Amino acid sequence: MQSVYWMEFAARQGDVNSLYEIIENDPCVLEAIDSIPFVESPLHVAARAGQVQFAAEIMTLKPSFAWKFNPQGLRPIHLALENGDTTMVLHLIKMDKELVRAKRREGLTLLHLASESGDIDLLTELLKACPDSVKDLTVRNETALHFAVMYRRLDALRFLLRWLKTNTVKFQDILNQKDVDGNTILHIAATNNDTEAVQLLMTNMTDLDAVNLNGERAFDIIKDEEIKSNLARAEARVRKKKKWVR
Repeated sequence: MQSVYWMEFAARQGDVNSLYEIIENDPCVLEAIDSIPFVESPLHVAARAGQVQFAAEIMTLKPSFAWKFNPQGLRPIHLALENGDTTMVLHLIKMDKELVRAKRREGLTLLHLASESGDIDLLTELLKACPDSVKDLTVRNETALHFAVMYRRLDALRFLLRWLKTNTVKFQDILNQKDVDGNTILHIAATNNDTEAVQLLMTNMTDLDAVNLNGERAFDIIKDEEIKSNLARAEARVRKKKKWVR
């Protein structure tokens, strides 16, 4: 128990020398911590404290710590992002690119969180490290685009749309993804009466008349009459195009 306490102290201070002194005195200390299902590991502590060198050292010794949940349902990389420490986030990703897809409570990934905050630089780095992360869904079946629309991050939405068109063959599947309530990103934009987002999505999506679990289309939800009229015309064009393709 004393070793665990001193390990936490060393992690907070970023003291790598103390780390190895503790291991020398108690070679099983890291295994003992790892055996606890939900634990505030030394990597959690280092990530929260911004101790990059210590985090790298502990992750090298015990890679499994990067995937451990603490009692609050967060992994170390999520704590770093919560603190706005992108240096730590990117360093951990450099050591294990799959951490881009690591889910915290409610199934949110780094991409969801970066979309929520509108951090385009971080979105760029995350997608560069792990392009498939754009397909990841929360427990509510939400994509990163749902979060960009929900939190009115128009620049992030534009970026994600451009990236999908360039890098994903079946990007319409992602654009038309429905959450657990049957809402597409167009429904979310309409609910927010976000006319700019609706206008942008009209020119990018193919499923403009999708119905949610309440039987509503985006057209039924949007309040702005001009956008409502534009959406009706866009729906008609899409239906005509689909009929012509058949």
